[in-house]
Amino acid sequence: MLTVRDIMTPNPLTVTAEAEIAEAIALLLKNDFNGLPVVDAGGKLVGILCQSDLIAQQKTLPARIAVLFVCLAGVTAAMIAAMYKFHLLH
Repeated sequence: MLTVRDIMTPNPLTVTAEAEIAEAIALLLKNDFNGLPVVDAGGKLVGILCQSDLIAQQKTLPARIAVLFVCLAGVTAAMIAAMYKFHLLH
């Protein structure tokens, strides 16, 4: 019988609830993940951030972050990194 353990990602990358959304989006895209576990300072799971969460909130995010959503439609990680860097500098 196939179990979750057989296909799960062991030791996944995580973010904290205080992480910037742009950072979380970059991690999702760079690693081709659909979601990230959200942990507290002690490493305890407090939630999960999914691409669907981000899409649902897209209209409420600042314009400098909303541009990152283009990646969810197929832009490469290198392109998103360049856009992210550009928006941090301007």
